Order: sequence, then structure tokens, then C-alpha cells
Amino acid sequence: MKLNLIFISLILSVFILIFSTLILIYDFSFYEKQAFTNGVYHSFGNKTYVDSLYFNLINYFYQGNLQGFTDEREISHLADVKSFIKLLEVLFLILLITLILLLYSYRNSLSSIFMLSFFMILLFCVLLFLFNFINFNFLFDSFHRLLFIQDSWKFYEGYLLLSLFPQQFFINSLIRILQYSLFFGFFIFSLGILVKQK
Repeated sequence: MKLNLIFISLILSVFILIFSTLILIYDFSFYEKQAFTNGVYHSFGNKTYVDSLYFNLINYFYQGNLQGFTDEREISHLADVKSFIKLLEVLFLILLITLILLLYSYRNSLSSIFMLSFFMILLFCVLLFLFNFINFNFLFDSFHRLLFIQDSWKFYEGYLLLSLFPQQFFINSLIRILQYSLFFGFFIFSLGILVKQK
């Protein structure tokens, strides 16, 4: 029984992390804020052009065609990124359906599941947050080596993608995903307390 609850809590934790990631990916306002904070607008000298590139990318990830990029290496990498995002979306739906069925089956243990899932998320976020500041480059490289073949994700000065997405963008993205995850974690923790009191 305990193993089942741990497994369900783990599924819920992964679901929340994926959900938080997808929220960020499709949040145009986040791209705008990062472009301003990281000096991308200043570097390009044309906010409208930069915004159009971000908007086209988000639309491409969702369902549209890629526009604004002509370099084959960048196009290839963005296609890989889109495939990864689509995989996340499929996993999101699978986990959602799975959770609905499991939470209903274990509805008498919802309090334990929600609280345990919160502590899993909290532990993961704390560890990743600390590792982010200790050695982000290692974290970034390991993530890309795991997901993308060869070195198709490596770009150097002069590439449009590198200008649009400096390293600080990804650092801030990770922090934002962890913040979203913690928010949802606190939410389910509160639900767990409410359910327990009933």
C-alpha cells in the first residue's frame, strides 16, 4: 500500500513539473521580460523584430511553421526542441488520465498522496536550485546531451538563437519552472491538509 502511494505521489510530482515547464514554454510575456532583462532588445535595436521571432517560435512549437530562421543548424535544432515539447505534451495527457484514475481509486488516501508529492517536489526543487548555482553549465550540458544527438545544440557567436537566448535566459527559465512547481506543490499540500481535516 505504501509503495503504491509513493508511486502515485511520484507521478503527481512529475506531472506538476511537466505542467510547469509547458506553462513557461508558451508564456510570451516571459520571453519579453527576459529579452528586456538580458539586453536582447538593446542588442538587436528592434523590439518588434525580436518579439516577432519569439512569437513565431511559440507558434511553431504549438502547431505552426517555423519563420524567421534560415540557418540549417538552427532549424534542425528547433525541430528537435519541438519534438521534445510534443513528447512533454503527450506525457502530460497520459499522466493526467492516469492520475484521474489513480486518485479516484485511492481517494481515501488523497491527503497522504498530496503531502508526499509536495515533499518530493520540494526536495527536487531545492536540489536543482542549489545545483543550478553551483554548476549550471554542467547541468545545461548534461540535459542537452541526454536529449539531443551529437552536438546539434551547440551554437557559437553569430547564431540568431544564441542572440535570442543567452545563458541567463535558461537560468531564469529553470528558476521560473521551479517556482511554478513549488506553487502547485504548496497548493496540493494545502489540499492535503483540507482533506485530512474532513
